[in-house]
Amino acid sequence: MPDTFAHINGHRLRYRLQGEGPLAIFGHGLMGSIDALGLDSLMATELSSAIEKELRVTIARSRIVVGASVDSLTEIITEKLKATDDFAAETASSLPQLEAARGSDSLTDAPIDFHDVAEDVPQIHAVVTEQQQRKLKIDGRWIFDFASCNYLGLDLHSDVMAAVLPAIQKWGVHPSWTRAVASPEIYETLESDLAAFLKAPSTLVFPSVTLLHAGVLPVLAGYDGVILRDISAHRSIYEACVQAQAQGAEVIEFKHNDVADLAAKLSRYPFDRTKVIAIDGVYSMSGLYPPLPAFAELARRHGALIYLDDAHGVGVIGERPTAAMPYGHYGNGVVNHYGLDYVKDRMVYVAGLSKSFSSYGAFVVCHDEAMKQRLRRASTFIFSGPSPVASLASAIAGLQVNQREGEAFRSTLYKLVRQLVDGAKTLGFEVVNENYFPIVGVVIGTTPDVVTACKILWEYGILITPALFPIVPIGRGLLRFSITAANTEEEIARSLEALAAVRDRCGLP
Repeated sequence: MPDTFAHINGHRLRYRLQGEGPLAIFGHGLMGSIDALGLDSLMATELSSAIEKELRVTIARSRIVVGASVDSLTEIITEKLKATDDFAAETASSLPQLEAARGSDSLTDAPIDFHDVAEDVPQIHAVVTEQQQRKLKIDGRWIFDFASCNYLGLDLHSDVMAAVLPAIQKWGVHPSWTRAVASPEIYETLESDLAAFLKAPSTLVFPSVTLLHAGVLPVLAGYDGVILRDISAHRSIYEACVQAQAQGAEVIEFKHNDVADLAAKLSRYPFDRTKVIAIDGVYSMSGLYPPLPAFAELARRHGALIYLDDAHGVGVIGERPTAAMPYGHYGNGVVNHYGLDYVKDRMVYVAGLSKSFSSYGAFVVCHDEAMKQRLRRASTFIFSGPSPVASLASAIAGLQVNQREGEAFRSTLYKLVRQLVDGAKTLGFEVVNENYFPIVGVVIGTTPDVVTACKILWEYGILITPALFPIVPIGRGLLRFSITAANTEEEIARSLEALAAVRDRCGLP
């Protein structure tokens, strides 16, 4: 029997009543339990993976195998799809017209995802042969770079580059000890400098944010804790939740930035059960911040920890924001931005060095020595290779440059972002942006229109990151501009010329 598609809340659910493959069990009116259909644990895992691949929702394997009926699973999926649609709430809070903009093309766009069109997008898999500030030579032509997340422009800063060679001369290219055995002293320097910069008790450095999540989240959740994950939290957090779940933790999702939904779900669990609220500090597709003070109050009330990934925020947002400088000052992260306390407000603050600080590494704030020793047991701390010495040295130098010059960089960055956001709005585009954070999403619409827009931008020499379904909701494709302090007003003006051409040639907005 051929595939059949059921429309559920604007999504197409594929099912087959007969045939091979895990999706063969789907269909309305099928009764009885799923485990009665003969699924073993491996098949249940395959089914869970297929649901995620097809519909971008996550269902615990236990919900599939233990006593669920096909109809009840369909209800679960429907609920999840509705929750997934709340991804759009990232923009709805600042863009009330969002819901009205969705609709007519949402189903026709559904079968097309990023991987289907990657070869048609010139901004994908580009090979850079030369670089001059934010100009890149690709295929023999100079392209303006609006895809880098080096927000402060430190990747080519002379002081940062100069710090690398002395460190390599002292420590070699890559001392390959596991940190469970030995670490070059440069680690201690970086961890101390990070703690001072963040106004934190102490920090622990890992090779990357992804590896940090994979090791630390399971440790924090333990074998019987629960992780409450914002449905729009970064994919690397989702992957870490899968690891924690495999070790016995329960994982549930709550609606994006929804205080009431989080409160309702926290209330299901006793105060003394381990609970970890997993969120982003800045959401990478929208630049939105979480309602952190409200979440902190919930965490205190319910005895939960907040696990906060501020990979994009650190270096840009900081303490004492004003109307003239909504980022705040010093770039010391979202916890300081809201005037909160790591310990009292139960914040497990995590961030990376690969964006504002143009390095390779990540760190977690530790409340005390006991917590630091506990997190040293994380599998990815013990078993992953150490960060390259060059990265450790450049991170230390980047923190020093930030202390001297960071405020000027952030002032420049703010002006450039305003120029792009305000200019794109003047052209008539819907722009996804909050507080002029240097992630700017220009809404295009369907996947074919985004592909066309990417080609037009390429004609104008503009490198951006296309954001297509399933990264963003169906029919809500974006051109994602990442602005750095090393960009120029002339480069922004060129981008606006390209967007005007997109508007005129695509019939947008």
